[in-house]
Amino acid sequence: MNKEEEKDETSFSQYLMRGVFQEKIDVVRFILSLDGLRLADTISPCIEEAVESGNIQILSMLLESGGDPNFIGNKGLTPLQTASKQGHITIVNKLLQYKADPNQDGIDGATALMLASNFDHFDIVEQLLSSGASVNKTMFDGWTALIFACDQNHLQIVKRLLQSGANPNVLTHSSKCSPVYFASSKHNNPSMLAALIETGADINTTTETGVTPLIVAAQFGFEAIVSVLLNHKALLDCQTHHGFTALMAAAHKGHVDITESLLLAGASTHIADNNGRTALEWSLQSEQHEITQLLLMNVGDVIDESDHAYNAEYQYGGKRISEDISSPKLHPSIIKLREAMRKPPLSEDTGQKHRHAIRWNNEHLVKK
Repeated sequence: MNKEEEKDETSFSQYLMRGVFQEKIDVVRFILSLDGLRLADTISPCIEEAVESGNIQILSMLLESGGDPNFIGNKGLTPLQTASKQGHITIVNKLLQYKADPNQDGIDGATALMLASNFDHFDIVEQLLSSGASVNKTMFDGWTALIFACDQNHLQIVKRLLQSGANPNVLTHSSKCSPVYFASSKHNNPSMLAALIETGADINTTTETGVTPLIVAAQFGFEAIVSVLLNHKALLDCQTHHGFTALMAAAHKGHVDITESLLLAGASTHIADNNGRTALEWSLQSEQHEITQLLLMNVGDVIDESDHAYNAEYQYGGKRISEDISSPKLHPSIIKLREAMRKPPLSEDTGQKHRHAIRWNNEHLVKK
């Protein structure tokens, strides 16, 4: 090819790209109909633009002229991935017709099925699965289509993926999060959690830092999720690597109903975290007075045979709180706590203007 022919070919490539970008169907058709032009290196990148614009006519002409349906464009995605992300079902069908690979991953490892699951395109999920998309293929960090769907609260897609054999116990590589963890931490959707449990999901999986679904649901105040987990006998007293429990999480965040549910289910009030703090002290620290009263009524499970009635009025954090609690005689350490709460907060003359902070330290209390 002489220089003049190369120049003409370059000009036609530029006109083709411009025609695709401007969606000028006649221009694209005319250039592709010319014989002797080597436009393969131009046609495939043009497919990316045709897919993004959703122009099925131009896409069809490009594919018929030899465009590569598996070409990875400038954004790191294949045409099928782009169409799946944007929800263009007709484009998806056309690409699959021309042998687009449903399992090819892009630069970041995502597949078309993952993208369709993430962006809630159920019809495309259906089409990809019927075309051989791998339901358990993972990205570099271990995410699957199911994790994407759980993370975004797409219940219908979650059920369809599980029906197709999605692994409900897959874990992400770095943080070790399961689909149940995402369902318990992002959305208060008990139906999604139930669907995972029905297919064999482990409700007691722990993340890299030891967080269970029950702990994270208690922390975020997801009562419906906590209820499902308790109904399926989730472990109550699991601790994170810092010693945090579900009861501590609920007490600290002020979730009264969840605290009560955990106590009724048998959660221990005596477990301490790595700094020696129990759920009771977490409630005191965050001034959750209703929960403090609730915990005080349940914390005295180390008892003698005689009954002991307790009526106290104490001041904490500048607020006066009355309690009328009837309970068995309490463990001496709990009595120490009550005695400490009866004492007035330190005056400003002591140089401590901050609130009275009480730290539980196994057998004694230390004032900061």
